Amino acid sequence: MNIRERLRNTHSLSANERTIAEYLLNQTTEAVGMDYHKLAERCHVSVSCVFRLCRKLEVKGFNELKLRLSKELNEELSRYRNVDFSMPFGADDSLESLTNSLANVYKQTIDDTIRMLDIQEFKAVVSVLTQAPRIFFIGSGSNLLIGQSLMQKLQEIGVNIHVPSEFADGRLVCSSAEAGSAALVVSYAGISSYMLECVKELRLRKVKIILISSRLDQKLHYFADYRLYLCSKENPQMKIANFSSSCSAQFLCDLLFSAYFQQNYERFWRYRKKKTYL
Repeated sequence: MNIRERLRNTHSLSANERTIAEYLLNQTTEAVGMDYHKLAERCHVSVSCVFRLCRKLEVKGFNELKLRLSKELNEELSRYRNVDFSMPFGADDSLESLTNSLANVYKQTIDDTIRMLDIQEFKAVVSVLTQAPRIFFIGSGSNLLIGQSLMQKLQEIGVNIHVPSEFADGRLVCSSAEAGSAALVVSYAGISSYMLECVKELRLRKVKIILISSRLDQKLHYFADYRLYLCSKENPQMKIANFSSSCSAQFLCDLLFSAYFQQNYERFWRYRKKKTYL
C-alpha cells in the first residue's frame, strides 16, 4: 500500500490527523513545498500531530513523507499525459488527479482546436457574420447553452441574433429565416435528424450556413458554406460528459465573438458601456 492509499484509509486516524491527510491528498503539490511547521499551521493542528501521522504512515519523518508523496504524485499524473477525452477520470482517482486530468483535457482540446483552425476560412466567417442582417444559432443539448452565451454577448453590443429552442421552435424559425442571414450550426457528430432538417431548410432559404462540427460529421457538411472544426477526440456514444466538445465549441464561439467585436471595436465598446450602465 503506497502513501496516498494509506492517507485515504482514515479509520485509524484521529480527527486532526484526518485533516492533515485530506490536505496532503488534495493539495499535494503545495504540501510538498512546506516544512512541518507550515503544514501544521495550514491545517490548524499541532506539530506533534504531524509527527504522529508520519509514524502511523510508517515513514521516518516529514521529509521522507514529502519525497514519497511527490514521487507517487508524479507517477499518478504521468498516467494522464495521454488523456482519454471520453473517460478522463476513474472512480478512485484523487481530487488532485481529477483536477489535473480535466485541466489536461481542456488544454489539449484548445490546442487541438487552434491547430485545426483555417485562418482564411475563419476570416471569411467573421466577414459573413458582420454583414448579415440577422444571425441564427442552431444547436441542441448542451450546445444551446453555448448559443445562449454567445447571444448574450452579441446582444450586449446591439447585434440581432436569435437562438431558438429545439424542435418545434427551431423548425419554425428556420422556415421563416430571411435570405442573406447567417446561421451558426453547432453539432459534434451531425447525427441529429432535427439538425439535418434545420440545415436543409436554411439552405432553401438562402441563409449562409457556418457549420461548427467535428470531423466525425458525415451529413451536415454537405449543406455548409463554411466550416470550422471542433476537437474530435470524444466518443459521441460513450463518454462521461461533453467536456472536450463543449470546451472546443465554447472556445470557437468566444473567438468568433472577439473577432466580430474587433471589426468595430470603438463603437461596440461604447455601446456595451452605455448598455451596462443603463
